[in-house]
Amino acid sequence: MTWARTLPAQRWVLTRIRPSRQDARLHEAWWEELEPTFSQTTEIVLGNPDHPRVSLTSHDWIGDSGTPWNHRHIRDGYGSEPPKNRAQSRKHRSFWAVKVETPGTYEFELRRHFYRGG
Repeated sequence: MTWARTLPAQRWVLTRIRPSRQDARLHEAWWEELEPTFSQTTEIVLGNPDHPRVSLTSHDWIGDSGTPWNHRHIRDGYGSEPPKNRAQSRKHRSFWAVKVETPGTYEFELRRHFYRGG
């Protein structure tokens, strides 16, 4: 189910979206094909000329505890361990798996929200 806002009345309408049986079978086949790879690490490639800008997000972190994966986690500063007291900061001990395709000097921007520029 999904909520959709209708115009001009601006009323919320509940609509039910049902995939066709064929779509559902294709999705299940795709999922079964991917499942054996879940334990493998997929590296994010840096330095590919076809993709000069790459986003490394908290969702891509590899660690042994919870990863902040939704906006509320980001807004609340979610970390792997709650602080023992208010003076202690939340820390998330994890890393990004990257593969540097082209050696060079790279520039990184640290952002709390996605870059929406061109």
